[in-house]
Amino acid sequence: MVSFVSSFASNRSTPYILKLGIPSQKPDGTYTLVPSNRFHDHGAEPGSHPRYVLSAALQAAIDQYFSRTLARFLANTDGCRSNPSN
Repeated sequence: MVSFVSSFASNRSTPYILKLGIPSQKPDGTYTLVPSNRFHDHGAEPGSHPRYVLSAALQAAIDQYFSRTLARFLANTDGCRSNPSN
């Protein structure tokens, strides 16, 4: 069984973070992050996966988390945009 803590930690790393936001190229050639809506859209997909619908409160929480993450990314106050492997 996966704990909530390990699920949260996994969602902070690549590729899992892409479930919240994905890179998008702007007309000037720079990039930003846009919401992927993965958790919202996943419940509406066809197939044998169990269907679920996020409550308005959960969708709002995901949206707020993405907005805070994007603000942190754009501010780059802690070097979150730098590539640590370089």
